[in-house]
Amino acid sequence: MKFTPWLLLSLIVAGCDTDTKEDTGAEEADTDTDTDTDTDTDTDTEPEPEPTPNPFSTYEGTESLDIQISGESPDADNTFETGYDCQVAWDVSGTPLDIPANCVDCEFVFDVTLTYKSDISYNGPACEIEEGSGFNYIYAYTSNYDGESAMLFEYGGEYYSFASATFTDGELKYTSGYKDDSDEEDAGYYYTYYYYGVATVSE
Repeated sequence: MKFTPWLLLSLIVAGCDTDTKEDTGAEEADTDTDTDTDTDTDTDTEPEPEPTPNPFSTYEGTESLDIQISGESPDADNTFETGYDCQVAWDVSGTPLDIPANCVDCEFVFDVTLTYKSDISYNGPACEIEEGSGFNYIYAYTSNYDGESAMLFEYGGEYYSFASATFTDGELKYTSGYKDDSDEEDAGYYYTYYYYGVATVSE
């Protein structure tokens, strides 16, 4: 027999008609059960927590990334004048967002845009960042992420720490990664992957 979509639909409809005729009493019982269950469920449902207004309105700053993988000390005369294989920077500006309930103890949340600063960046092979490239994130700051002050980013509706941070008198500073970390197998090999930022956050 050739299978066609309309044949499948006919079988489904026929099956539904047969069940209806034979199980009328059961359906009536189901109707009462569904009504009671729905009523109880609706009554017990709690409203979603409301977000908190952001007390700050402006976010302006910079971010930088240093990478050193050449195997020489960062103080040496390497590919860049500082000794790093790559040093890049971005201007950062933000638009305030309300603080969601799941951003626990957050003091502010911003939708930020990072704009690449080609004039002061050394875009070496370790970076290979496209000229004019930028990024968009949602940043937040909390003084209590597992007991520590931290910068957070939003991903999939949840907030995760990406840097340790301080926020004092409107000045935000944050850092993440490693700097001048000597390799255990070769004392002459240094590794740096250091991410840092500073911003002014005001009302």
